[in-house]
This record gives sequence, structure tokens and C-alpha cells, in this order.
Amino acid sequence: NGQVIVLACLSKAQYASIIASGIFLPEEWTDDVKRMCDAGVPQEAQEFQTKLEMAMNLAKQARKDGILWDFCTADAFYGHSTTFRRTMDDLTQYVFDVHSNQTVYLADPKPFLPESALGRGRPTSRLMTTAFHQTVAELVAEQPERAWQTMEYRSGSKGVYRRQALALTVWTWDGKEQCAVQERLIASRSLKDPKDIKYSLANDAEQRLSLYRLLVRQMHRYWVERSIEDGKSEIGLAQHQVRSWQALEHHLAMTMMALGFCLKQRIANKHERPLLSCADIRDILCHLLPSKITDDQALLAMIQERHKRRAADIQRWQRLSASG
Repeated sequence: NGQVIVLACLSKAQYASIIASGIFLPEEWTDDVKRMCDAGVPQEAQEFQTKLEMAMNLAKQARKDGILWDFCTADAFYGHSTTFRRTMDDLTQYVFDVHSNQTVYLADPKPFLPESALGRGRPTSRLMTTAFHQTVAELVAEQPERAWQTMEYRSGSKGVYRRQALALTVWTWDGKEQCAVQERLIASRSLKDPKDIKYSLANDAEQRLSLYRLLVRQMHRYWVERSIEDGKSEIGLAQHQVRSWQALEHHLAMTMMALGFCLKQRIANKHERPLLSCADIRDILCHLLPSKITDDQALLAMIQERHKRRAADIQRWQRLSASG
């Protein structure tokens, strides 16, 4: 529908649900005050924020609201940002996916300010390093086969899931920070396709986490993606037609409440119905809840009322466009 939403999910084992959201407004919107006012965007939301800033604010607000968690995960769009990782480092333990071209160092690159040639010209202000760097894909490709360990990371209805994994200590530096930061690189690959490699960075410089625990955390985002998919396919998360900020906020809130209800039912019935899904619960409700459609006349009346409201809405916006 053209709207981009940044979502925060809370999960435990196979249970996950969306707990917070934010509507991303591109600069074409935030630079157009009239457009935002017409759509009912509140004053506090009219300042441009990147999706990275929105995600950081969602996490900070969740902490303020008293929500606790052990670690945080995010896809490579977020994890590839050094600023995002550094900000989240002050808030939580993390295992963030990164792109294969993420640059790393095997030792502290120790950034420094080079001296001006022969003492001439202005003092340089741009940090540099002479340390060797490479991408995570290049570094992992150099590792011997014995470095990979095969381990189970999740059990499911179709059996046990396994991957090969390795962890390396690396330093990351974006060329602007005063110093590099030590992180752990986790790489895991599919047993069926060794070229299918997933890369992540964790703020575990002290190496307190085992390789198994790092792999479990790297793969845990699967449940978050499942929850979002349930929201889209079963609850209607992406099935909205709105023109105002408030309407979209209401739609997101109702979606989160519905997902929370489904999650509560799955947990309550986990022993008697361990395979109960969001789709099952939706089908049960569709069958049990009373329907307004009892005969052909009721169906026709409902469609006529819907068309009446739609026509009135179109006329209202035509009048607003003409007056503008």
C-alpha cells in the first residue's frame, strides 16, 4: 500500500508477537507541512527520522515502558549500520545480521590522524589506518573446514534443524569513530548448500557466549518473521486502505491486539493443541462468531451500505481537493 512500517517484536522460544510500531515518513512528506496536516500527522511525528532512528527509539521506549529482554536481533539493513550497533550496544546484548561486504579487521586498526606533509597546510582531521581489512565473506572463506562445527539450533514439527557455524573475534570501524570496537562475527551455513552463509555481529567481545548460544540467537529471528507473516496473511496487517495517520495507527493497534490474542490462545493450549496456529484460531473465530449475512437480502444490504460510505468518502476528498 506504499506505507512502510518499522516493527518491534517480543519473542520467547517459538512464541512471538508485535509489541510496537512506527510509520516511516520519507523526506518528501516531512518537507511538505500541508501534506502532513491533511493526513493528520501529529506535530511530534512531523520531524524526519530514518528507519534506523525509528528502530532505536522503539527499543528505548520499550525499555522505558518496563519491557525486558535478553538480547536483540535485527536484519542486515539495521545491523550493517555502525551507528545502530553502537547505540544498541548501550542498551542491550545483540546479534545483528550484516551484509557479506561488511568490513572487519583481525586486530585493532588503531585509527590515527596523519601528519601534514612537511608540516605544510592545514592539520588533517580525517582519521585513517594502515591496518589490513577485509569483508566478512572474504574472512570466512579463508577459514579451514575444521573451523566449522555442526550443531542443532532448533527443534520443530519436522525434526531437528542443524547448521554449521563458526565464530571469530573481529574489530569494526566506520572510518569516522575515534576508535574501533571489538565484536564477534558469527557465520553459519546450510548443510544442504554450503554457499548459503549467514553473517552476524554480536557485542560479545568478552566471549561469554558459546558458539551454540550465538547460533541460536542468530537464527531466532525466524520466529519474529513468522509472527509478522501471521499478521499479514491471517490478521490483515498489510490489508489496509487508509488516508490518515490515525486510521493507520488504529489498524496497527488492532492488528497487534489480534496477534496478542492468538499468541495467548496458543500458549494456553500448548499441551492439548501444540500445533495450534494463528490460521487455526482465525478459522475457529470465523465459524463461531455470528455473521451479519443471514440471507441474500442481508448480503445486498451490506454491499449497498459499503458503497454508500465509499461514495461519501470519495465526495468528501473531492471537496477537500477542490478547496485546496
